[in-house]
Amino acid sequence: MKSRSQGNSSANSSHSLYPFDTELAYNADLLYFDSTVNKYSYDAIHGGVEQKKLVNTSGSMNEMVFTLGGNFNDRLYIGATLGLPFIKYQENSTYRETDVADTINYIKSFVLKNNLMTTGTGINLKLGFVLRVTDWVRIGGAFHTPTYFYRMNDKWDANISSYFDTQSSLYKESPSGEFNYTMTTPMRAIGSLAFLIGKYGFISADYEYIDYRQARVQSNSADFMDLNQSVKDNLTYASNIRVGAEIKLDPISFRGGYALYGNPLASGNHEFSQQTMTFGFGYRYNHFFLDLAFARTFYKENYYLYSQELVNPVHNDVSKNNILISMGFKF
Repeated sequence: MKSRSQGNSSANSSHSLYPFDTELAYNADLLYFDSTVNKYSYDAIHGGVEQKKLVNTSGSMNEMVFTLGGNFNDRLYIGATLGLPFIKYQENSTYRETDVADTINYIKSFVLKNNLMTTGTGINLKLGFVLRVTDWVRIGGAFHTPTYFYRMNDKWDANISSYFDTQSSLYKESPSGEFNYTMTTPMRAIGSLAFLIGKYGFISADYEYIDYRQARVQSNSADFMDLNQSVKDNLTYASNIRVGAEIKLDPISFRGGYALYGNPLASGNHEFSQQTMTFGFGYRYNHFFLDLAFARTFYKENYYLYSQELVNPVHNDVSKNNILISMGFKF
């Protein structure tokens, strides 16, 4: 028979080193110290439970910009933009294990909830030009410096609810965690080509190069040397291709486009390339404009419920739909 011990002696208090997972499970009587074998154990150590996980994410990245441009003989157009991006990201996950067949003694189920909030502020510089080769051909280029997020902040917490065969349920909360750090994203180089079809529209294409190995994370309170080296070893450069077209039937314009975003991983084991298709229209009348676009993004994803050394991935086919609306007046 197992000997369940919930004491706080030094022999079985290592759970306190992990307040957001192991200690939560210990305090909720899911993980216990088995004094007969002198180690921690769990009633469903051999499985036999139904596992489910639900992840909800939301957020945005907005940017305030200051732009300066120049025009040389209506042939060469140059511009520079100072950008101040703002990040806000929230993730709430719910993990549940249930003894559906009622074959495990003592425990019925438990629910673990993790909450994460990430905010950040950064700075970058964008430089670009457009050259009017002929009246119907345009070529362009742009360089985006790495974005330096000098004020990144993570806040997180967790809670767990456990349900048993004989005793009352338990609910435990973790302390609140917080961490400040800086982050640098890769630079971007972009080349573009456009063909104008008189006053009736245009066809354009962009090529974008990104070297994801340049990404870095730093902090005064932690050493990210291993993480940054892992970024160098496992990521690579990626090519992004975008093509689009517009037909003008004043005062309405119709638009369509396609984008292919390359896989940033050096290994081919995980496929992270994405495709996006867009459709939309614009309306112009005097000083008023209205633009509406629909974008559908789809990609494949390997999701690991635990460490990839322990379990096989869940293969997900992911699609995202976005509707974008912009409206304004020009003076």
